[in-house]
Amino acid sequence: MKFKRNNIIFLVLAVLWMILIFHFSAQRDVVSQQESHNVDKLYFGLFGLDFEGLSEEEQILAAEKVDLIVRKSAHAFEYFVLGTLFYFTFKGAVKHPYLCALGASALYACSDEIHQLFVQGRSGEVRDALIDTGGALLALLLIRLIQRIRNRKRREAETI
Repeated sequence: MKFKRNNIIFLVLAVLWMILIFHFSAQRDVVSQQESHNVDKLYFGLFGLDFEGLSEEEQILAAEKVDLIVRKSAHAFEYFVLGTLFYFTFKGAVKHPYLCALGASALYACSDEIHQLFVQGRSGEVRDALIDTGGALLALLLIRLIQRIRNRKRREAETI
């Protein structure tokens, strides 16, 4: 393994991002739910969601579904970023940077869920670890797609 300056910079960014994820995971259920509800309100405003005309019970069910989507999307986004940072940490330093980035992201996702078992009102869930890993995988697939498009354009430019 040959880590260059850029690899070290991305490693530091990945560690800082992991600390942020740890901070969110360390929040008690009450704090986490309040932050989630604040994001829900923003989401309702951005997308003009209005549950008027629904019964109170239907409004509660709809709001719970939106909250679930927002929470799981946040999980995926956190690990989308982490997967990206890990990829650039390993790029050029190891033979299989995609696999290393995915493995590191999945390992941290599992450790994060284990950590949540020790936080009051929180639970560690295999489903969340899979969603987290899926977020990292999505980032890595997008990076690969962008690289393929750039390489194809570069080859086409060379043949002209």
